[in-house]
Amino acid sequence: MQALKKLPQNNIKVKGWLERQLILQAEGLSGNIQKYFPDLSNDSAWLGGTGEAWERGPYYLDGLVPLAFLLNDKELIQKVYVWIEAILASKNNYVGFGPLRNVDYWPRMVAQKALISFYRATSDQRVIDFLLDYYKFMLKSIDKSPPYYWAAARALEGMEAMLTVYEITQDSAIPSLIQKLVEYGYDWFAYFNNFEYPKPMTKYTIRPIFKLGKAIAEPIDQLIKQSQRIPKYKSARKVLSFNQNALVKLISLTHGVNIAMAYKYPVYYGAFMGDKKLIELAKRGFEKIMKRHGLSIGLHSSDEHLMGSDASQGVELCTVAEQLYSFEEALRITQDSFYADMAEFYIFNAFPATFTQDMTAHQYVQQPNQIAADRKARQFFDTNKEANIFGIAPNFGCCAANMHQGFPKFAENLVYHDGKKLYFLLYSPCEITTDCLGQNIHIKEITQYPFEDKVLFEIVKADKLDIVFRIPKFTKSLTLNGKSVDFVKGENIELNVNGGDKVELLFEDKLEIVNNPDSSISIKRNNILLAMPLPFEERYVRGERPFHYREFVPKGDFNFSPVITDGGLEITDIKRSFNEDLPFDRNGYAFEYIVKAKQITNWTKKYNSASSPPLNPVTGQQQNISLVPYGNTYLRIAQFADLRKRT
Repeated sequence: MQALKKLPQNNIKVKGWLERQLILQAEGLSGNIQKYFPDLSNDSAWLGGTGEAWERGPYYLDGLVPLAFLLNDKELIQKVYVWIEAILASKNNYVGFGPLRNVDYWPRMVAQKALISFYRATSDQRVIDFLLDYYKFMLKSIDKSPPYYWAAARALEGMEAMLTVYEITQDSAIPSLIQKLVEYGYDWFAYFNNFEYPKPMTKYTIRPIFKLGKAIAEPIDQLIKQSQRIPKYKSARKVLSFNQNALVKLISLTHGVNIAMAYKYPVYYGAFMGDKKLIELAKRGFEKIMKRHGLSIGLHSSDEHLMGSDASQGVELCTVAEQLYSFEEALRITQDSFYADMAEFYIFNAFPATFTQDMTAHQYVQQPNQIAADRKARQFFDTNKEANIFGIAPNFGCCAANMHQGFPKFAENLVYHDGKKLYFLLYSPCEITTDCLGQNIHIKEITQYPFEDKVLFEIVKADKLDIVFRIPKFTKSLTLNGKSVDFVKGENIELNVNGGDKVELLFEDKLEIVNNPDSSISIKRNNILLAMPLPFEERYVRGERPFHYREFVPKGDFNFSPVITDGGLEITDIKRSFNEDLPFDRNGYAFEYIVKAKQITNWTKKYNSASSPPLNPVTGQQQNISLVPYGNTYLRIAQFADLRKRT
């Protein structure tokens, strides 16, 4: 199976709401975080300083590169070059490249992704030569010092870069290295084939003892990371023994971010080996995990470990960002519309919901049923009291570094090519200008999807060009120059177009009731999850405005569920008002459904969160509630008690 190729970022001009979202990101945390977060400042060891030497610099660069080049933002591009030049200049014979103070392969896997993204933007041959030299270095070193801990769990995370370099160079060191990484990494193929962690993490370990152990280990780990001493490599025997320790495996294989990353590994390796059964493992594993730990936002619970399907469990921002990237990569390799649907679902719902509307602050974990975002203790497995509030780096700092990739990487996946055809498999407003297929091509994708139900492609310039379009399962009609075209929902279709042609997709306008693994229900409108927004009061915690920490506390009841009759909701009104300048506005919505609902008298709070929606709801008074896009909410209910089971 041949993977599709991304276009250089300067071939894609984002438009409409997505352009505005990228600008908000650039004006918000991504463009300013270096001032407020020391680990990403000029003190970073990745820039030659004495600061953080592990994953955070590469994480930040991984999102900064596509953001800068997609916006053609000179200031951000200059920042990119500072990081890239520092990394290229850091080549050495001890760790290959990067800070000598850190011998871990893991942060260098992230750096590879950023470097190959920079190569797409610039065609800078130095990147290919640099990465190939590192892969040869790694191949020589890996038997003496195998991947340790996080690197073992995430051993194939650099595959996008490795396969790109291999396609260009055909150097035999790369296939050999890939086989070594599979050998030394955790066996995610067996994991997805036979999922062995169906219960919450609390069933596999005692949380207080886990927290005590972590409280002892983390300060030691921080001292080691802050040390300016150059460490020695651990022996292969010690590394492999540590990786196979029962507790280490439990932590690694129930860790939400590890799982989100790992979904793409059988797809990568299956495509590389030509094994279709391996490729299918990702979807099978996803189905098994979601059955036990799935939430309405299309993700497994992750606070930070698997914790079942309760709607008040947390989902880490890194999990959302990494699963989005995994499914984008799976889409690029397989062209399977399943991955397109899920990638859109994440970027339209869970991802924006975990930021303030102006992207000046983020949460560490979000809850589908989030009745407060404050510092009160909750049932989360491994977080501190600030995990649920909004700020620059609440809880652990990994998400502050890793959050930058979500919107930009989605934008650079809006169009692919295979050397013969173009592929539009994800939909958002953009304009494409490219000569990647041996002719000058200019295409406008005019839409405010998902906030409207139409996508129009204007073929400005092309000559007998084959384009593959995804047909979402909620498609109502497809036309070419006004003439109807037959299609199959959920599959892709190929059309031959010329300059002046117009291709239009129209989508359905209806609500769907979805059953969740915890027996609650949710409401979807195409690839938008709807939620009942809760009125809130914002409270300042600390920091310099607008980049300050804040809480959101509720100002009303949460325990309502929509009335369902004849298989549908009782809709009393529909309001539409899309604010393109603030796509995920918390005070205005692209659409708002007013529906009849009843208060659930036996639905109460537990651990300062909403308890599970009752399986046998007892109903009280009836009143209207609003249902709005999930991504436009701070506080909300997205998983409701099923009133078809009421007493």
